Amino acid sequence: MALRNQYTALSSEAHDDGIEPLINRRKALMRARDERLKGKNTAAANDRLLDSGSLLPNKRTDDDEEDDEYDADESMSLLESKSSNYLTALQKSFNSPPSQYSNFEVKEMYTAVKRADQDGTKRPLVKQLLTKLHDATPNDSRVLRRLARMEQEDGNISTARQILQHGLRRNPNDAHLLQGLGNIELSSGNDVAARRYFRSAIQANPEFPNPHHALGTLEHSRGRIRVATSILKKGLKSCPANHRLHHALGDLYRDAGLFDLAESSYRSGLAHGPNWSRPFAYTALSYLSYEKNRDLDACRNWLRRGLGINNGMHSQGWIALAHLEESEGLIVEAREVYIEAITRYEMILAKKRNLREGQGRQDEKHNTQMSQTSIRPPSNGAKPAIDPVRSGDKWMNVYKSWAQFEDKHGSYRTANDAFSRGTIAFPRDWSLPLQWARLQVKYGMKERARKLFAVACDRAGSSHADPYRLYAEFEMSQKNYSRARSILFLGAQSLSVSSDGGLGNRGDLARLYYTWAICEWHLGDIIRAEVLFDHSLRLTDAGENGSEIRSLILYAIARLEYARGEYLLAQHCVGLSLKENLMPGGNSQIWLLWADIAKAMDNDSLEKECLNQAEILSSQESKGATEDLSRLLGLRRKSTGNSGLSVPDSQDQVMTRSAVQKLLRKEPWHSKISNTPSGDDTWYERVVLPDISPIQETVEN
Repeated sequence: MALRNQYTALSSEAHDDGIEPLINRRKALMRARDERLKGKNTAAANDRLLDSGSLLPNKRTDDDEEDDEYDADESMSLLESKSSNYLTALQKSFNSPPSQYSNFEVKEMYTAVKRADQDGTKRPLVKQLLTKLHDATPNDSRVLRRLARMEQEDGNISTARQILQHGLRRNPNDAHLLQGLGNIELSSGNDVAARRYFRSAIQANPEFPNPHHALGTLEHSRGRIRVATSILKKGLKSCPANHRLHHALGDLYRDAGLFDLAESSYRSGLAHGPNWSRPFAYTALSYLSYEKNRDLDACRNWLRRGLGINNGMHSQGWIALAHLEESEGLIVEAREVYIEAITRYEMILAKKRNLREGQGRQDEKHNTQMSQTSIRPPSNGAKPAIDPVRSGDKWMNVYKSWAQFEDKHGSYRTANDAFSRGTIAFPRDWSLPLQWARLQVKYGMKERARKLFAVACDRAGSSHADPYRLYAEFEMSQKNYSRARSILFLGAQSLSVSSDGGLGNRGDLARLYYTWAICEWHLGDIIRAEVLFDHSLRLTDAGENGSEIRSLILYAIARLEYARGEYLLAQHCVGLSLKENLMPGGNSQIWLLWADIAKAMDNDSLEKECLNQAEILSSQESKGATEDLSRLLGLRRKSTGNSGLSVPDSQDQVMTRSAVQKLLRKEPWHSKISNTPSGDDTWYERVVLPDISPIQETVEN
């Protein structure tokens, strides 16, 4: 009896000390091992198999600064460090319903995903395999994140959002899914929703560094320096060894001119970061050396040091080095940097493709086994000259930078060769043939331009509106308005039948409708033009994100209503356009239109005041970049004069989103080469508004 009482006391003491949960955990682990050995297939068993990490396609390049969908070490370490949470998850796994896939089949599917993802040409196969994997492993959020990211890259924003939201309904506190949703909202221009998801991810898992980094860089890019500093420092308290947080804090210090603190942060990132992250830190240190004392030798040494890691697969470092040489007038050296970078990149990719082709025969048996899943790789015919890598590859920027460099300092032939090699290297990308087409337009190769515009539209499909719009704008510049109308109709139709109805790229679709409205105006269909303007206005982003295009649309509507003789409505649209205060090219043209409206309404005093304002703004806009910068910084006009019209108030400065993004520089020496062609910054200049008088006569007749 005494012995039983003693045993009871020891058992109670052991329970109080937390020993019993550990014993139960050991028993549960033994049951899991026995279950795996006996082949009892459950979805939870598959999840435990995938969490081993050995089968996951976690290959990454130096340019991959986004979340790696397959890295779940943070969440697993947190789970195992807390016994109660671990046992809860284990009990949930044991109670999961049976799966129709065995562990071997799940392993084979993961291997197939890895190989198809690295191949770069089997994107539909990757999506199908990921869908199968999600059915087999419903608790593995990495599969959902990867699938959502692929949909986002293809322009299917709503589909990507739906995938992540579906996962959140099953696991509402999954920080990785919340982070993915935040990234989608951020890319869509919805800062409010992005902040909400990032904060929810931090609350769900404070030791997950990615939402700290995403939220901190978001606030930094929006000019909220104090808030960004607080977020990044808080993240470093929870994740003191995360190199990305150290790097982001260093960037913040460098922009603020605190060079010693910036260097300390960069070196901390070097000390804690993996080998693949070192080139980013070395590149940042080169920026720091340039800003501190313009030490060009130190800049080159830091950049070359970063390019000596990971076979030089750091695209940002190559671009920075080429731009540095170009900024110093060393054109030959800059060209040699581009050629060295592209040659090395293409050789490495070709070598990887040859290695996979050598294993093709060994993989035939594997592919035969995988055919039971009814998934077969697409037959694309002959392979390209070099092997495209997986999504997220940022080397396309090197090709674009090289082509722009040759366009500026080289010849048509050298720029043409650069675009040709880039288009072959990235056979799914539509932006390279689009820029290539614009090169042909510049040199008068109109038929070649049309072919390349068509290639860009084919590649974009239903995911992007820009290729259709730019193609139509080219035809409009050639006075081929009927052909432009057909192209714009095809673009709008393609996007409307996409999975998200084109709403994933609202800004691009808004610009397409704007161009279409101008085209119909030229063709004399005023009613249709008015409807298209209305469609364009509805698709603009809310708030300051869409201020620029909204101001332009309202100005165009005001001209249209003035042509129709609707002066009050035209005056109303002029006021709304001025309220946005971000008219591309300056606000003076809006005041001139208002003066014409006032003249038509026999309001001499208003006409005189509008002309005075137009003259003041025109003289300021003629000064160039300085006035344009102050306008972009958001000089809102709140003060009013005796006439009730708004006048400039230099004390009322509001930093707008577009202004901050233009002020943040990638390279401190980039200002020396900022006149290099940079894509679609002045898209509105290619769409010429019709003359008002002829349209007015047509409407009256």
